[in-house]
Amino acid sequence: MSFDDIIYLFFLMFSIGFGTYYRKIENPKSRKHIGAAVGFLIVLAVSRLHSIHILITILVNGAIILYVDKRFCHLVSFFLSFVYLIFLRTTVYFGLPYSIPSHTNLIQMILTLKLVGLAFEVNSAYTKKAQNKATPALKNEAETEIGDDYVLDFSHVFYYALNYVGVLTGKVQKTFYDHLYKPFHQYDDYKTAALKKFFPLVPIYAIVYLLTDYLWPLSYTQSQDFEERSFLYRYWYIWPTFLNFRARIYIGLTLSECSCIMAGLGVYPDFANSQPGNGPTTNFNKLTEIWYAYA
Repeated sequence: MSFDDIIYLFFLMFSIGFGTYYRKIENPKSRKHIGAAVGFLIVLAVSRLHSIHILITILVNGAIILYVDKRFCHLVSFFLSFVYLIFLRTTVYFGLPYSIPSHTNLIQMILTLKLVGLAFEVNSAYTKKAQNKATPALKNEAETEIGDDYVLDFSHVFYYALNYVGVLTGKVQKTFYDHLYKPFHQYDDYKTAALKKFFPLVPIYAIVYLLTDYLWPLSYTQSQDFEERSFLYRYWYIWPTFLNFRARIYIGLTLSECSCIMAGLGVYPDFANSQPGNGPTTNFNKLTEIWYAYA
């Protein structure tokens, strides 16, 4: 296991453990501030001076989302964010002897997806609200994108981008908003849910990862001895290394889900029929009743 993998695993486990405290913070403002502060410390710990790229991405996308026409903000955000991401990955081709750490690469990639996704959510909500003038039946659907009761400002973009739950993994704005201002996480059996997600998959993935990393290390492909092997052997070597890569990704994704569960992010009642990447799909009025009863 490489040092980068150890660092990544450490912060994922930290995020899971910190969630037991974070979910108990009742004040939304305190939760935003603490979540963003912890997230920024994680970014600073793994990126140091390279954290400037993270801040640039947040500032630029915040300006785009807030000040560019909502009909086009998602396209502008998509273009500029991915151009900047590609530039950071290809600096050597521009004659710049500069490269960013692997963890900063990961954070930058996830941040790009989150902020571009936020721009698309803003555009989608704007479009549906415009259509609502002609079709009142779309009102509830439009409200589920951003929320009529919340005014998006730069501070929210900042807190959303740097919240510790999403620094090493992804989340959508709607679930972030709901976990701050709605009480659904107070009623979930989060420990049981996290254990069911963790066992038995993570131990199995870990065994597969460690075994393939020991028997077929990726570093061997860079050696002279590997170059002297037959074509068939080198071709076959792709499969155990790919299995190693898949196991590594699955460990990260599963632990990321556990960190979301522990933080109370993405929790909704069963009757809402929540779907991955979409959240609640039915019974919006009943969800609203629970929220107002809590407020």
